[in-house]
Amino acid sequence: MKKILIVSDILSGFGGTEAAIARTARLLERECGAETEVFLHGRSGSGNFDWLQDTKHTIWATAARNHKLQQLLAAWALARRIRQTRPDMVLAVTPVSCRIARWGVSWSRLRLPLVSWMHTCVGYKKQYLLLADSHLAISTDIAEQFQALGADACDVHMVFNPVSASNMTIPRPERGAELVYVGRVNFRYQKNLQELLDGCAKLEGDWRLHVVGDGQDAEVCKQYAERLGIAPRVIWHGWQKDPWRYVHDEIQRASCMVLCSMEEPFGLVLVEALARGVFCVSARCVGGPRDILSDGDNGMLYSPNDVAALTACLQRIVDGMDLPTAQYLKSSVSRFHDDKFVRNFYEKLMMAEQSYHRVEAK
Repeated sequence: MKKILIVSDILSGFGGTEAAIARTARLLERECGAETEVFLHGRSGSGNFDWLQDTKHTIWATAARNHKLQQLLAAWALARRIRQTRPDMVLAVTPVSCRIARWGVSWSRLRLPLVSWMHTCVGYKKQYLLLADSHLAISTDIAEQFQALGADACDVHMVFNPVSASNMTIPRPERGAELVYVGRVNFRYQKNLQELLDGCAKLEGDWRLHVVGDGQDAEVCKQYAERLGIAPRVIWHGWQKDPWRYVHDEIQRASCMVLCSMEEPFGLVLVEALARGVFCVSARCVGGPRDILSDGDNGMLYSPNDVAALTACLQRIVDGMDLPTAQYLKSSVSRFHDDKFVRNFYEKLMMAEQSYHRVEAK
């Protein structure tokens, strides 16, 4: 039985990274017989930990304000945990966690591979990622970023992210267009709702935009919709614990899911939409959308920051273009289903472990 220790900064508790870690840990245990543990490190008083309730975990927190001291103390605590549990490998979820995990593995004096498993595009403190022996990439773009950073192509393994097959199908409206956005509400940064609102403002015909999610820019976005004169057509539903169940039960109809992100490491919300029979329109941003959507097939892709192109895509939806059947859209993401994902993920972990031990043996 393989023992896998996943190391991460303390996270907010509400994002896609947390969901991916928790689901992957459960799948590895259930489908592969692995034993998993999550080790979180960071400042005291931060984060929500409800997402860990079904996952074995250790939370190490400090009141220290100095970042270097925080990292050194976390690495020492991690080294102790490694010596106690003796995992077969360590997965680091962020660049800072890579640095801490490298120190922790070294100080534990155990020989075991360190694998990076990034859930954001390669950016902040990216040089720390090369402290890992190999890398799991959740999209083609991230795999290419690792190689551009200097990682050997044979040490970069594609794993994507998991989604459960869904029995739910969200129907389409008989007339008019019901456009849906699900996610964090950012005006410009990453999620880029300004672009979505600008694109909708140029639409002609019968349409409404449903925004399911919340964020610190919610009021800014609402005021912007007012200035554009489209406020009556934009419905703000707020944060929902189970957003797709909410769309099915409360909104009841969806013509398409729209994503205008500046970057999207994987784009799980697109897979979730397709798994429920919802067509997608997305920016061809850095990250995963091009791995998920085949332009003109299960969705439409447009160039980021091209509001006219976005409007053209949405106008086709409003005008009643023929869309693929819900069943076809569901089948287009079957390769991301839990069973296929976890088999691939575990296989790539074993490849990383074998590669590490071959190098160590030389």
